[in-house]
Amino acid sequence: MIERYRSSGVLGELQEGIDALLNANGFIPENHRMKSACLSDLGTSFQVRFDSLGDIADLHQAIMVRQQAVRLAPQGHPDKPAYLSNLGTSFESRFRRLGDIADLGEAITAKQHAVTLAPDGHPDKHHCLSNLGISFQSRFGCLGDVADLDEAITAQQLAVTLIPDGHTNKPWCLSHLGNSFRCRFERLGDIADLDNAITAEQQAVTLTPNGHPEKPWYFSNLGASFESRFGRLGDTADLDEAITAKQQAVTLTSNGHPNKPRYLNNLGNSFHSWFMRLGDIANLDEAIMARRQAITLTPDGHPEKPRYFHNLGNSLQSRFGRLGDISDLNEAITAHQQAVTLTPDGHPDKPGCLSGLGASFESRFWCLGDIADVNEAITMKQQAVTLTPDGHPDKPKRLSNLGTSFQSRFRRLGDIADFDDAFTSQQQAITLTPDGHPNKPGYFNNLGISFQSRFERLGDIADLNEAITAHQQTVTLTPDGHPDKPGYLNNLGYPFESRFGCLGDIADLDGAIRSFSQSAKSLYGPPSVRFASARKWATLCFSVPSIEALDAYSTLVDLIPRVVWVGRTVEQRYMDIPRIGHAVTDAAAAAIHFGKFGLALEWLEQGRSIVWGQMLQLRTPLDELRQHHPNEADELELVSRALDSAGATSGLDHSSPSSDSAFQSLEMDAQAHRRRAEEYDDILARIRNFSGFSEFLRPKKSISLCGTAVSGPVVIINASSIRCGALILLPHSSQVSYVPLPALQILAVQGTQLQLAGSTRGANMIERHYAPHQGMELSDILEKLWLYIVEPILCHLKVSYFHPLSFSAQY
Repeated sequence: MIERYRSSGVLGELQEGIDALLNANGFIPENHRMKSACLSDLGTSFQVRFDSLGDIADLHQAIMVRQQAVRLAPQGHPDKPAYLSNLGTSFESRFRRLGDIADLGEAITAKQHAVTLAPDGHPDKHHCLSNLGISFQSRFGCLGDVADLDEAITAQQLAVTLIPDGHTNKPWCLSHLGNSFRCRFERLGDIADLDNAITAEQQAVTLTPNGHPEKPWYFSNLGASFESRFGRLGDTADLDEAITAKQQAVTLTSNGHPNKPRYLNNLGNSFHSWFMRLGDIANLDEAIMARRQAITLTPDGHPEKPRYFHNLGNSLQSRFGRLGDISDLNEAITAHQQAVTLTPDGHPDKPGCLSGLGASFESRFWCLGDIADVNEAITMKQQAVTLTPDGHPDKPKRLSNLGTSFQSRFRRLGDIADFDDAFTSQQQAITLTPDGHPNKPGYFNNLGISFQSRFERLGDIADLNEAITAHQQTVTLTPDGHPDKPGYLNNLGYPFESRFGCLGDIADLDGAIRSFSQSAKSLYGPPSVRFASARKWATLCFSVPSIEALDAYSTLVDLIPRVVWVGRTVEQRYMDIPRIGHAVTDAAAAAIHFGKFGLALEWLEQGRSIVWGQMLQLRTPLDELRQHHPNEADELELVSRALDSAGATSGLDHSSPSSDSAFQSLEMDAQAHRRRAEEYDDILARIRNFSGFSEFLRPKKSISLCGTAVSGPVVIINASSIRCGALILLPHSSQVSYVPLPALQILAVQGTQLQLAGSTRGANMIERHYAPHQGMELSDILEKLWLYIVEPILCHLKVSYFHPLSFSAQY
C-alpha cells in the first residue's frame, strides 16, 4: 500500500494500509515473531502520512510504534538495525518540525546504534549509514559544526561503496551523498565538493528508471547543485541545467502528490536566482508563481509551509525593489509574517524568518517613511540575533543587518543611542568574522556608512576618520575584479571629500579623486555604479580646476551606452534620463572650458541621441543590432544584465567561519565576474567587426557631425550649471566655434522652458507634460530667448536681421 501511495499520491490508499496494519497489530500477540515487523510497517505508514499532511499526531504515533518495534526485536534480530534507523528518521522529522535539538540527538543515537548492530555484509548496512549521514547533515545545519558534515560524507561514501551496482537503493544513497557534498561546498566553498555532488546526483538520475516515484526527487536535488555551481562560476549553462532538472521534477509529479509543492518551491528558487543574476523580471514572475502554487498545494500544518511563505516573501520583496510597487512589499510582509507565525519557537528556521520579516519592514520604512516600520524591523532583527546561537555561521550577518536598521533610525531621528547600538552590532559582526571571510568587507562597509551618518548629523571630524579607516579596510579586503569593489571605492571617496570640505587638506581631495577614479575606471562592476563614480570624479577635478576632468568626463560618456542601452529595463532607462542629461551638459561645459569644442560637440550628440531616443522611444543601437545579428544582440544583453546586477548579488550567501576556504570563494567570485567582463569585451569586439557596426556604442566623431551644416549654420545650445553657451557649425567647415552666453543661467533656462511649455500648450501648440505658468505672455518669453540666446549668436555670425518681435506672428 505504501509503495503504491508513493507512486500515485492518493491518500485513500495510504489510509487503507494504515487501517489494515492497525487491525493486524490488534490480533498479533506481543511475543509473536511478526509483532515487531508489523509495528515497524505501521510506524512507516504514520511517518509517510505525516510527511504528506504535516499532522504532528502522526509523527508522535510513528515514534511510539517504532520504539515498540525496536524494544520487541531481540538482540541479533536481522531487522533490528533497520528498526533503529527508521526510529531515528522519525526523531529527526520531529526535530525539523518542532526544532528541539534533543530529538536530533535521539535520532543520531538511534542511527549510530543501527550502524553498530549491522555487521559488514548486512543487507541494511548501506541504508543505515546513509541515514546516519542525513542526521549528521541536519545537526550541521543547526549548530554549524563542519565536523558533522565530514561525518555525514564519510558515512554516505561508505554506503555507496557497500551497495552493489544495480541495487534499487543505490540512487537513493547517491542522491543523499550529493546533498552532503553540496552542503559542504556552500559552507567551505571548495568547488571540488560541488563537482562531486553533481556527479553523484547525475548517477542517481541515470540509474533510476522512468516512472520510479523517487526520480523527481533526484532531479530536484541535481537541479539544486547545478544552481549552486551557477552561483559560484556564473555559467548560465548551469542555470539552464538547474531549471531543466527542476522542471522535470515538477512535470513527473502528479497533481495532488504531496511532494509537488516542494518541487515547485525548488523551481521557484532557480527562477529567482536567474533574476538575481540576469535581471529579467519575467524570471521573477515565474518564481513568484511557482512559490504561490507551492503554498496553495500545501496543507495547513505542514512543516514546509513556513519555508514556502518565507521564500515567497523574498521574491515579492525583490520585485518591489525592481518595480517599486508597494503592493508587492505589503504582500512580502504578510508572507514573512506567516512564516514567522507558523514556525514554532525554538525551531532553527525561526531566526531566518524573523530576519526576512525585518528586512521587509525596513524596505517599507525607506519607501513610506513610517517610523513604526523601522521600529518593527529592529524588533524582528533583534529577536533573530537573540535566537541565533553563538558560533552559528549566520550570527555575524544578522548582527550587521541589525546595525543597518539602527543606522536607518539614527538617520531619521538623530538619537545617538541608535548610533551606539548600530556601532556595537556592526563591530560584533566584524569581530566574529575571521579575516578572509567573504562577508567581512561588507561588514566594514556598513560600519563606515554608520560613521559617515554620525558625522553628517553631529559634525565630529573623528567620525570621518573612523569612516575612512573602515572603508579602507573594505577596499583592502576585496580582491581586484570583484563586482563589489567599485561600489566600495565609491563609498570611500565620500568621507575623503567631506574631510576635505572641513579641513581643506589637499591630500583628502586627492584621496577622494583617487577613490572615485579607481571606481569609475574599473573594468569590472555594475556600469551604473561606475557612472556615479565618474560623475563625482569629474565634479571634483573641475572644481580645482584640473585637466583631469576631461578624462573623468570621457569615462562618464563612454559608460552611458552601457548604463542606458544595454541590459537595462525600460523603467530603469526612464529613471536614468535626468541624471544622464545633466551629466552630459556638464561634460560639454567642461570640454568648452578647456577649449575642446569638437569634444564638447561629440559628447552633446551622444547625450542628445540617448536622451531623446529614450523620450521618443526611438530605436536603440541594440535594436539595430538585433535586426541584423540577433544572436550577438541576445548574448550582449544577457552578459550586460549579469554585470549590471552583480554588485548587489554576487556570490552565495557566504557563512563559512573558515578563513582560508572563505577567501577562496571570495576570490572565485572575482574570477567569475572577470570572466563575464571579458566575455562582454569579446562580444563587443565581434560586433564591431560586422559591416556597418564598427562604431557600435561609440559616440559620433565631430568631423562627421560638422558635415550636417549643409544649408546653413547649425547651433547647439548647452545650458549647464557650469556655464552656458552655444556651439556653432558652419557650412564647408570642419571647425567648431563657440559663443558664450553669460546672461543665460541654468535655473532661468529651466524656468523659461516650463513657461514656454505652458504658453505653447495654451496656444494649441505641441503639448508637453508640464504645468502651465500664468502671468507671462508668449511674447515676453520669446523676448527673453532673443536677448539671452539669439542676439549673441547672430552677433557672432555677423548676420544682419530684423527684430522678429516687431512683426505680428500667428501661432
